[in-house]
Amino acid sequence: LIGTAALRRAKNVENFLSLLPLPLEILTPEKEGEMAFRAVKAAFPQLPEFIVVDQGGGSIQVVYGSDEPEIIHSFPFGVLDLTELFFGRIAPREENEERFRQFLRTRWAVQFPLAPVVGLGGTITTLSALALHLFTYDPEKIHGYPLSRAFLQKWMKENGYLPPACWMRAGLISEKRAYVLPAGVLCWL
Repeated sequence: LIGTAALRRAKNVENFLSLLPLPLEILTPEKEGEMAFRAVKAAFPQLPEFIVVDQGGGSIQVVYGSDEPEIIHSFPFGVLDLTELFFGRIAPREENEERFRQFLRTRWAVQFPLAPVVGLGGTITTLSALALHLFTYDPEKIHGYPLSRAFLQKWMKENGYLPPACWMRAGLISEKRAYVLPAGVLCWL
């Protein structure tokens, strides 16, 4: 078993770990990024080099490499953190979106070589399912599905400012995902 950002930040982590019947390793941000890189390398061996963006709720790892990870950068915030910080339980508004973008601009000043980008996490798989008009999760169709910037911009313009309850009522997205999806999309834009 492994744990990531939520356990790295937990105040009572030792108490929690003592309740588990099996040992659990809490990954460092760098190890989490390395594992994301290795997963993508195994899934897409044909890519000579690539960037992985692993969007979690409590951290985001961005990793560049070819055969091995060469640059690993972990951001100590994830899509859940960004949602709570900028949007709360309401739909994003333009003034909040600009503050969100400014926050990312000041923190994402890491330079990466130009390379194909592979996304990991619930945001990217949900967006792929929406682009494919899937009402049932199908990992074989979602795996490797290319999302364009134009699709992400269109989705944000048409859906990103709607209250999450709209998507939940339509049965397209779970409550947990609907709540964080706009922040997850804005990270890509």
